[in-house]
Amino acid sequence: MITQGQMMLETAQNIIKRTAKLLGLSEDISKRLIEPEQYHEFNFPVLMDSEKVRLFKGWRIQHNSALGPYKGGIRFHPETVREEVQALATLMTIKCAVAGLPYGGSKGGVVVDPKTLSKTELERLSRAYAKQIAPIIGPYVDVPAPDVNTNPLIMSYMIEEYLKKVKSQKSKVKSESKKLKVDKNEESYYLSTFTGKPVGKGGTLGRTEATGRGGVIILKALLEKIFNQDDSTKILSRLNSSPDKTVGVVKQKVSKNFVSPSSNNLTIAVQGFGNVGYYFAKIAQEEGFKVVAVSDSKGGIIKLNNQFLINLISKKYPNPNHPIGK
Repeated sequence: MITQGQMMLETAQNIIKRTAKLLGLSEDISKRLIEPEQYHEFNFPVLMDSEKVRLFKGWRIQHNSALGPYKGGIRFHPETVREEVQALATLMTIKCAVAGLPYGGSKGGVVVDPKTLSKTELERLSRAYAKQIAPIIGPYVDVPAPDVNTNPLIMSYMIEEYLKKVKSQKSKVKSESKKLKVDKNEESYYLSTFTGKPVGKGGTLGRTEATGRGGVIILKALLEKIFNQDDSTKILSRLNSSPDKTVGVVKQKVSKNFVSPSSNNLTIAVQGFGNVGYYFAKIAQEEGFKVVAVSDSKGGIIKLNNQFLINLISKKYPNPNHPIGK
């Protein structure tokens, strides 16, 4: 039976195969675009609060660096598998290329349910993983970032461990307990190895809500294109001729009879209410859309009104573990 990770990888690779065929690329080039440049798999120990040592499995897959340094997040999830990480690294390469960014694609992941760890265990896990990837990352090599179940705090743990590694290598001193010096400008340079850091450690204002905000911006741009009479005909034509079965639902929804988004009659349901879903719902509502349903892994709520959504957000954040369905 094919797993979800294998399905994701097959989907990502099919994007490249179809595009390569349309562009008339050679089989050699197509293969190079499909296969990652480097796989890194780790089995690393972490000391638990019980004083027992637990072994964790993790990956950093560096897909393609033709356009620049690898770029991609790090996720902590109990169902993380190599195929999923590879698929996401592949998609990062595609996204950066399509957006015209001077980056390649990579992704990292650890098989763990962070909800089962204490704060100190989560910190030790984050630092241990950072030690594993430290030799293969850098400002012009590979730039990690937050992803599923990781955040600025976890990035701060990781950058601290990375800086320790840099200091240790620079001074040729093995012990990390000894005070070592790195020039301030040089430290700023190495801090750029990670994005999504806390603002006080070189992070960027607006980064936390950036993905959700980007989703709303793309939604608005898509709707504007659909409601343009000339463009809507082209979109419908492309959807109807697409070999991809996943567009079937979209084809049923796209119609010239849609009302304009400016009329505020469009409604939105958000599946997943983590960092991305939360900010998407919040910003979409601020932009005049009607968010009528939200859900997370614990359940969902439908028939929301604006005040109910605001109350829900206040309960869910700053306590991300608050279940929507209860």
